[in-house]
Amino acid sequence: MPLTVHFLNVGQGDCTIIEFPSGRVGMVDIDNLDIVDDDTAREVLEEYQRSAAYLVAKALGRDVWREASEFFSKQYAPLTNPLAYYDTHIGRHREIFRLLITHPDMPVLALVQNLG
Repeated sequence: MPLTVHFLNVGQGDCTIIEFPSGRVGMVDIDNLDIVDDDTAREVLEEYQRSAAYLVAKALGRDVWREASEFFSKQYAPLTNPLAYYDTHIGRHREIFRLLITHPDMPVLALVQNLG
């Protein structure tokens, strides 16, 4: 089995999954896309309010909150949910031999609890 490295865009950083020739799997960092902290949500909405899309919607009298929700969804659409990716591409029943967290935060703690 060759060494295989998966680089995932998870939004607030990256997640790396390493499949070693021995068959063991390691993971470096992880993020839970299902949990968006208040700071991130505020930053995305502030970005929307600075966008041309917001100015056009406001000028045309459209529902800017509905469009803000769509903008928010588009920001997260290209991101990869690391747990879903792991289940699909690595295998739900394969054990993670090593999990390295380079910077702990609350979403990571919730995910680690779910991995057990």
